[in-house]
Parts: sequence; C-alpha cells; structure tokens
Amino acid sequence: MRWSIFAVLSFIASLTVLSSCGGSPAKGQEQYGEDAVRQSLDVTIPSGTASGARLPAVVFIHGGHWNRNSLKSMEDDVNAAVARGFVGVTINYRYSTVNDWPAQIQDAKCAVRFIKANADRFNIDPLRVAVAGYSAGAHLAMMVAFSQGVESLESCAHGSTTPNSALDSSVKAVVSRSGINDLFVAMKESGHVSNAARNSIRELIGAVDDLDMALRVASPKCYVDNLPMCNNASPQLPVLQIHGDSDSTIMPLQPEILHQRLMALGFTQSRFVRFCNQPHDWNANKASAIDLAVDFLRQEFYGELPDHNYEDVGC
Repeated sequence: MRWSIFAVLSFIASLTVLSSCGGSPAKGQEQYGEDAVRQSLDVTIPSGTASGARLPAVVFIHGGHWNRNSLKSMEDDVNAAVARGFVGVTINYRYSTVNDWPAQIQDAKCAVRFIKANADRFNIDPLRVAVAGYSAGAHLAMMVAFSQGVESLESCAHGSTTPNSALDSSVKAVVSRSGINDLFVAMKESGHVSNAARNSIRELIGAVDDLDMALRVASPKCYVDNLPMCNNASPQLPVLQIHGDSDSTIMPLQPEILHQRLMALGFTQSRFVRFCNQPHDWNANKASAIDLAVDFLRQEFYGELPDHNYEDVGC
C-alpha cells in the first residue's frame, strides 16, 4: 500500500490520513488511548474502496515478549489482508516493562472498541471484525476473542472512564501464530516454553498476591475451561492456530492442547496447523503462514471455499 505525496504531507501535518475516497489507498495513525506512542494504531483501507463501503477488518497484534517491537512488525500480515479485501489494523500496546498485566489486554480491547466507534471513517463493518497476532500478540489476540464481558479487562487507563464503553470488544474470528494459551501450565511444567519465555511471563504478570490465580486469568485457555474466575468462550467462534513444530520458544504442545479442548467442547470451527521444521521466528515459511491465515478469514467473512485443507505443512 503506497502513499500519495498528498497523503504523506497530510499525515505529517495531522497524523490522521484516513479517507474513504473511492480509488485512493488510505493509511494513517490514530491514537486510541492517552499514551500517544504505545496506545496507537494504524489503519489501512484497500485501494478503490468506495465511499460508504463496509468491509471486514482484521486487528493485528505484534509479538515480542510483551515488552518490545511495534505495530510495524506486522506490516506483511496487514498488507496481505488488505490485498484480499480487508481493512487492516495494526496496534501498539503498553510494554510489560512499564505496565504490568492486564494493561496489554486492556489496550487490545480498547483498540477494538475504537475502530468500531470509528467504523464509518474507516470503512469497517463493526459486525465483521477479526483479531490476529504473532507470539505474545497471538496470546493477546486469543484473550480478546475468548474473554468477552470481563469488566476488569475492558478498562483502558483513562481514570474512571472507559472509552467507547457502549461498544463491546467482541470479534468474529481469531488467528494465532506461535501463540501461548496457558501461562499457568507454561510456568509449572516443562515442554511448553523456553526459560526466556518464562521470564517474560513473570515480568508480564508483575507483583501479585496470588501468582497462580493471576497466571490462570491471563490465559486464554481459562476462558475455554470456564473455571470459576473466567467466563465461558463461545463455541461458535472460528479459531485458527498456526505453529511451527520446531518452535523452542513456545512449543507446539500449547496450541495442540487448546485445540483438543476446543474440539471436545464443540468448537467445530477450530483449526490447528503445524508447519514442520519451522522455528518460532518464521524465517522460512512466514508468507505461507500469512496466506493460510488470510484464506481462513476469507472463508469466514466472504464465504469462500478454502484454498487450504488445514493439514500440517511440510511434514
């Protein structure tokens, strides 16, 4: 998605270059919270989108141990989605080095509500919003999808007010690439995550009175298991998990266990795809994984027959 000279100049002047004028690509930065850097997002509208059109949107969440990287690292994902008819949204969130959990999920949910509140500006159909993420961002994406209606996760650090609180942060599909689903088990058992990932999880949670409880309520799987402290996730939610079987940071046992649990609970649209010999950083098959994700979302939002059969890749 290339910018016109006019768009570049307008962005520098106002930091908001979003337009629904037919035929012109639009991309720009928005601030969804009080922190101008960490609570910001980019929106990219497909070229040729007619004024008044309403397209499905995908909110992409970057990885990096919850404490590094930015929305720029998801540009390949958003470009692929925009090229196939989605409004692409990439978000920043507050780092765990500065703000402990649940700041990160609060930010992600706040960003979803923000784009719904501004759906007219962004050519978005607020009833067709998906969320996708990589690594730590995949964990946040799954939390957005599964933890609907949990009031403590909906705030956005605006004092006593929650922006766009009349809207919900629900999404209609979720894609996880190299994501972690059960922080409690990851910290307690071997074979789930690396030592570096454990350190990042501990930093994310911060100082708490009950660490075991905190780990559970920060885990997407908690909302599937419907433990007393967690709400129940909807079995109608389409879920795609993509993972490398050589991932030594977040090991494939994590998505496999969740997928089996989802299927047992009647999540008929749960998919789990292994990329064989693929490590955590996706240095070889990233484009194929992104294509698989966009194909899954095209199936859900445009009713297309899938180009993929969701079987393991390269095994």
